[in-house]
Amino acid sequence: MENPEDAVYHEKEVVRDESELDPCPKIYVTQEEFEEWCAPWKNSLVIQVLGKRVAFRMLDNKVQREWARTGVVRLIDMSEDHYLVQFTSEEDYKHALFEGSWLIEDHYIVVQIWKPFFMVTAKQTRKIATWIRLPKLPIELFNDRFLWRVGNKLGTMLKIDKLTLGSFP
Repeated sequence: MENPEDAVYHEKEVVRDESELDPCPKIYVTQEEFEEWCAPWKNSLVIQVLGKRVAFRMLDNKVQREWARTGVVRLIDMSEDHYLVQFTSEEDYKHALFEGSWLIEDHYIVVQIWKPFFMVTAKQTRKIATWIRLPKLPIELFNDRFLWRVGNKLGTMLKIDKLTLGSFP
């Protein structure tokens, strides 16, 4: 019995339909299908630890401890030190995005909102949310209006932490 893998390929013998010559075939997807496929990832973040490789288990423990408050949080390894964090709770998602914690072993965690067609290799970190400390700030400048001005001078001000906010007269 002849094994099909042993057959010799002769290009002249191959009969082709013209439609098979397209090196980039098109695959059609409806808008509804695409939205359905994206829906499970709607409340997801893409994260990367800057300057250090962190073991998956250590990062997962950090994410579970800090970000899983009311729902389930799932960490998925995407490659090249990028991870997808999927949230079942929008409250947890917003907490992770806006409240932090964004440090692990004294290294920043870059947090980005997941978008369809996110490509790990195509993205470069251009902006990062970070805490600014102003040691020895004169007390008369320790107010929300001045701190917002400082923050906006450095970039886009996101928030003043609760401890600092509660310190104003």
